[in-house]
Amino acid sequence: MEGAYPPPDGSRIVGRSECLSFWEQLINTPDTQFTPELVSVTGENAVILWRFEWGTEKKSHIRGVNLMTVKEGLITEALGYVK
Repeated sequence: MEGAYPPPDGSRIVGRSECLSFWEQLINTPDTQFTPELVSVTGENAVILWRFEWGTEKKSHIRGVNLMTVKEGLITEALGYVK
């Protein structure tokens, strides 16, 4: 998986346990919300437009896109980009 942080190129996360750890940390961060805005799936490929918010101010957010590949029900590649 390639994440959008830290800038400018993000980080590369390899392996099931490392990817699960990344998502668990993100999900368990207090006062945050991840909202999918559009999900489009074609065969093994998915495009997910999303918004990530933190804190209580409306300016505390970013929007981005993930490009995902799914094989046999498992995510095998995930590339994340932010605006």
